[in-house]
Amino acid sequence: MRSFQKVFITMLLAVGFSVVGYAQSVDAAGQALNEAIEFKKAKQYGKAAQAFEKALDIASMAGPDAFSIQSSAEKQLPLMYFYDAAETYKAKDYIKAIDKFKKAADAGEKYNNPGIAEKAGRNVTALYNSLGNSFRKKKEFDKAIEYFDKAIKFDPGYAKGYLGKMLVYKDLGQDDKMIAMADKINEVEPDGKSASNANNMIQTYYLKDAKLAHDSKKNGEALKKIESYLNYGIPTTQGLYLASVIYNANDNHKKAVDMVNNALAKASDKKMIGNLYFELGNAYKGLNDTQQACSAYSKALDGPNGEAAKYQMEEVIGCN
Repeated sequence: MRSFQKVFITMLLAVGFSVVGYAQSVDAAGQALNEAIEFKKAKQYGKAAQAFEKALDIASMAGPDAFSIQSSAEKQLPLMYFYDAAETYKAKDYIKAIDKFKKAADAGEKYNNPGIAEKAGRNVTALYNSLGNSFRKKKEFDKAIEYFDKAIKFDPGYAKGYLGKMLVYKDLGQDDKMIAMADKINEVEPDGKSASNANNMIQTYYLKDAKLAHDSKKNGEALKKIESYLNYGIPTTQGLYLASVIYNANDNHKKAVDMVNNALAKASDKKMIGNLYFELGNAYKGLNDTQQACSAYSKALDGPNGEAAKYQMEEVIGCN
């Protein structure tokens, strides 16, 4: 009987200590939460985050009575990480800021705050990109590539990272890699500003090479370059004009007609319009369409190729 009483008393003491310990845990979690709130009010976001972490750790082990404390801490942590990262960014400690924004993004995903997760993630890629551009301007190209790659690794759909690499390859004269980056940008963000910038850059590259090849009488090479130019973005009037010249030089007169008509739809400069009609005349002459050729040449008489157009009309075709 006495033995039973001892066991019973021991059990009661154990339960009592457990209840006391449980109550103390809830109180400790509440105290940590209150400290975190005070740090937040004082805009000491790093310390606030640490206090919310402490409250969360204690509350997660304290049981149902601490659920509200746990919920409050989980709600606040992504915000505190983000604000702390922003303060670090303002202090221009960019590498540390990146790590903190990553932590905020992870916490946002973990604790159901997609807004913070997205915003923090954007800041991570933007900072990597900014560092990459800074190193590119200093001509430290290896470091620039390193940071652009970090941005892309964090977000494989981040078009600005590929654009940064494209600019590095342009500076290095690595044309194949530059073009590959342009293609990647068009893959991940075909309608974005980065794609527009990339396409303009590639168009300028191909247009220059097409003209050089044409001026050197390398008609086949000029054709390849101008067709590559036409594949990137919206061609300019000047680009369409050069395309018509090159297509005529390669005896593809139907394509030359198409290029001229597309250019005329947007051309406003009188000299350019004269040049386009002269090239249109050449195209129709190549197609043996005398009537259309004469009509086109007649509209080129006031342009830069007026004398050549007159010669074609009077001495070559015999227009009425």
